[in-house]
Amino acid sequence: LQPQGAGTSAVAARLCSSPQGSVFCVSSEDQLLKPLAVNCLAHPSGIAVSPDGSCVYVAETMANRILRFIRRPTGVYMCSVFHTFSGGFGPTSLACDSKSNLYVCRFDWARAVTSERDSQTVGKIAVLDEEGSLVSELRTPGPEVTGILLVEENESEFLYITEQSTGMIYRVSVEDI
Repeated sequence: LQPQGAGTSAVAARLCSSPQGSVFCVSSEDQLLKPLAVNCLAHPSGIAVSPDGSCVYVAETMANRILRFIRRPTGVYMCSVFHTFSGGFGPTSLACDSKSNLYVCRFDWARAVTSERDSQTVGKIAVLDEEGSLVSELRTPGPEVTGILLVEENESEFLYITEQSTGMIYRVSVEDI
């Protein structure tokens, strides 16, 4: 890295200006690898599938948005922007519950605490409904939310959330959100 982060900003600019990420699927009919998006995504980092298997959601971190690929009866997937966020670094991980709610980890960088306001830095898990509207937000004690897993236990659903700056794993009941 160069002094004052000059090298870092050049890398970030290159990542945003020339997206090269891809998403593929394996068809159940013929077991062939099919491209859904090739060399055109700005750092795809999370993926989830709707309960009925008709939609594939992709977190496109560097574009700060969620894409939705809908499978048509012919087996072709159509892509659209499902939700765009404002602020933060970008979504990093996804999970979809049995009611088609999408849970989105919204990563941001932990900052050195320099004031009382900075000490309130929290992470966010956005909850989107099946139309892509923000239903609610869950806050975590640290902003570097990196992973999420949805687990069914005794007929209840729980989220396991990883947060990098605190090194913690959190468990939250979906019913409590």
